[in-house]
Amino acid sequence: LILAGLQREQLAEQPSAQIAINGTEALWREILLDASTKLADFAAEVAADRQLADSVRDDESARIRALTVGWTNPLISAGDLSDLQILDAEGRILFASSANAEPVRLLDLGSIHAVAGGKELDGIRQVSSARFSVVSARPYLVLPNSLPLVLAVAAPVERSLERFARAVDAEAMLLNTRNRLVEGTDPGLWATLDIKLPRRVASVSRAEYGDRKFSVTSVPLADLAAGNAGLLV
Repeated sequence: LILAGLQREQLAEQPSAQIAINGTEALWREILLDASTKLADFAAEVAADRQLADSVRDDESARIRALTVGWTNPLISAGDLSDLQILDAEGRILFASSANAEPVRLLDLGSIHAVAGGKELDGIRQVSSARFSVVSARPYLVLPNSLPLVLAVAAPVERSLERFARAVDAEAMLLNTRNRLVEGTDPGLWATLDIKLPRRVASVSRAEYGDRKFSVTSVPLADLAAGNAGLLV
C-alpha cells in the first residue's frame, strides 16, 4: 500500500514537473532571443559603417578605435554591451573594444570558422570561467587573399538573468558544465543549498534549508554553437 501510494504521488507530480520545465525553457528562449536580436541589430549597424570598414582594410588601429568608441561607449556605459571584436578566420583578435590588455576571445574556433564560412550566430556562451555572455556574430569584411573577417559583439548576461528571475518570481542561476555556479541572482542561497543536479537533462527537484522548502527546476543551456553550456536553474 505504501509503495502504491508513492507511485501514485510520483505519477501525479510528473505532469506539473514537465509544465515547469517547458515553461522555463520557453521563457528563457524568449528572453535570450530578445537580447540576441538587439545585439544582432547593433552588429548590423556597425558592419554597415563604411568609414570603419575602410579603416579595417587599411589596418589603421588608432582610427578603428576612434570610430568604434562612438558605437560602443554609450552601450557599455549603459550596461548593454561588454565588448566588440573583429577577428580573423584563424581566431586572432584584430581589434577589441575591451580595455583589457589581453581580451578574452568571444568565440571558439569552431564558431569562428562557421561565421567566416557565411553563418550568423546568436546566443549564450561561457566566454571565461567566471562569465557567461550573450553573443552575436556575423561575417564582416573580406581582405585580399583571406577568408571573411568576423564581427562579434557581446552583452553581459546579468540583465537577461534578472529579467528571467523577475518573470518567474524566483532566484535564477547559471551553472557551467561542471555544475559550478557562474552567474546568479542569489549566489549565497545557492551555496547554502548545495544542490547536485543532473548535468545534461532537465529536472525538477526539492531542497530544504531550515524550515524553508524550495522547488528547483533546471534545464540544459544550449550555447550559440548548439553545444552544451551548462544549466539554467
